[in-house]
Amino acid sequence: MPLNLRDLGQEYCVWDALLQIALEKQPTSYLEVGTRYGDSLLRVLAGCKEKLTRITIADIWHESYFGANANGTGFERGHKHVERFLTAMGYAPEQVTYLDGDSAVTIPTLDKKAPFDLVLIDGDHNCERSNAADLDLENSWPLVAPGGFLVFDDYNGALEPVYQSFIKSATEVAASYVRQNKKHGIGVAEKESHFGETSKVRNEVLQYFHGNNGIDIGCSRDPLTHYCVAFDKMDYPEVTVRGEADKLPFENETFDWVFSSHCLEDFEDTNAVLTEWLRVLKPGGVIGLYVPNQDLYKGGNDDHKHPGFRVEELTGMLTGLGCEILMTKLDNESTPGCPRYSSLVIARKA
Repeated sequence: MPLNLRDLGQEYCVWDALLQIALEKQPTSYLEVGTRYGDSLLRVLAGCKEKLTRITIADIWHESYFGANANGTGFERGHKHVERFLTAMGYAPEQVTYLDGDSAVTIPTLDKKAPFDLVLIDGDHNCERSNAADLDLENSWPLVAPGGFLVFDDYNGALEPVYQSFIKSATEVAASYVRQNKKHGIGVAEKESHFGETSKVRNEVLQYFHGNNGIDIGCSRDPLTHYCVAFDKMDYPEVTVRGEADKLPFENETFDWVFSSHCLEDFEDTNAVLTEWLRVLKPGGVIGLYVPNQDLYKGGNDDHKHPGFRVEELTGMLTGLGCEILMTKLDNESTPGCPRYSSLVIARKA
């Protein structure tokens, strides 16, 4: 669904936009480039029903940015004041990362495999570089998760062409919202979402998979996690290792978990493919299979060698290969815009 920023009227500011995004999208991770007193951060926190799992705060904490005499406040030129109120709100130190210094230097150190659902860039926070806003936009956009949002404050005036140049050249922009008036100027960019079948069961499946030493076989553009081996035959940006799913280029007993979504049905010899996938799984490791159910799936796909698999067929094949079944599910509760027609089985290798 599109973001309902229009509901805020003609005079909304960056705080209104951040609160609206938080209320609608319920982000779990947040990056703020240019924090100052933490006012914007508080709006995001106010809109989230649950605590954010990850917060990163980046600021140069420049003297002039705080104004003469620190704008009448007693805040230090650093992140301590933000740290104090986050601690008071119950955030543990490991949930918050503070990047003190030039954001043109600190932001590129962040891991692109751990993107953020929401990113705010305060366009004028860094007065030590003439191209600071350009660099912040360039460096932060790859850190926005698919389906996430980047909010750019201080769009009015000299920084307007900076944002316009960025939005024209940035890849994977699903939508762009701009509000410009005499008082406030902000730009909001939404990143394309590549969520596929995996997104329908991601949260459910991850309850059984622990740690980052896993592989998603046939991941397409929607790997189960950002840290697993994203394996596919296609050269998508999200893929980390390319190859054929029936001939995995890994040693025996490499992974703690194996997941595959809508891939098994592409192979004639199902038993041989499952044997290959179990080969790279450690003893005691967990395998998850999410495949079309032949009684529910009505689509057409030239890659499919099988019409799909019933839950009992999957469990029979896995138990026949020595696995212990942990859970099964017929995923058939469709909602508007999200049809469900699949079988899900999770098992443990002996």
